[in-house]
Amino acid sequence: MLLNIPRTQLQAAAEAGSTEIVEHLLNQGVSANEPPSKRAGATALQLAAITGNINIATILLKAEADINAPPAFFNGRTAFEGATEHGRIEMMIFLVGEGADLLANNNEQYRRAIAFAEQNRQYAAKSLADDLYAKVLVSQQAGIIGMDGEWVAPDMPDFGSFYS
Repeated sequence: MLLNIPRTQLQAAAEAGSTEIVEHLLNQGVSANEPPSKRAGATALQLAAITGNINIATILLKAEADINAPPAFFNGRTAFEGATEHGRIEMMIFLVGEGADLLANNNEQYRRAIAFAEQNRQYAAKSLADDLYAKVLVSQQAGIIGMDGEWVAPDMPDFGSFYS
């Protein structure tokens, strides 16, 4: 136990950065999604995010860890929130690239992440979270209005021919 916060073996290995133990436990059939303890607990992926260990996060995601797992009931953090709170810039970018959902639940994960970053004086991480949120929002809006594909419908003329 760490500060009276119980951790499973996988969670403790992820927090300690032990790639070998994480891989061994996963190979033995341990779930990458073991739930956190209720008070200040965290999933293995959340602990890897908090410590900034992208290698362990990658291993856990390959084992189907839930990138958007909810935080522990008391004093918990999602993976993105924990990375942002602790200024883990590379991890923040990695998590968003892997599918951390900053828009779900009325942007709750994003809003909590920037609040934690401010409380912890991680201003660069807060700024990056703002930038990542803006990019995710723009890409989501572009997908909604169909700008991520072709603009010309199959029965519409190619407007480029008007200029030839």
